[in-house]
Amino acid sequence: TFFGSYHEVSPGRIVHTWEFEGEPGRPTLETLRIVPLAAGRCALEGTSVYTSIEHCAEMLDFDESGDGMDENFERLDVLLQTLA
Repeated sequence: TFFGSYHEVSPGRIVHTWEFEGEPGRPTLETLRIVPLAAGRCALEGTSVYTSIEHCAEMLDFDESGDGMDENFERLDVLLQTLA
């Protein structure tokens, strides 16, 4: 389980922090940017800032397969299709 806060939600940009329930005091700052592409498409560009090099290394090891992120983006695809 993790918790977080949105700090900015504006056209093309979302900034938020989040942290795991069992690890208070180690928030991750993420900036998501929607980058327009040709033919009405876009790319989602994400930047994460961690509290330390060790924290960053732990997060890279956490979902090494990338399956968790894939699942999140598949859910986003479904949501966006309903809004189109």
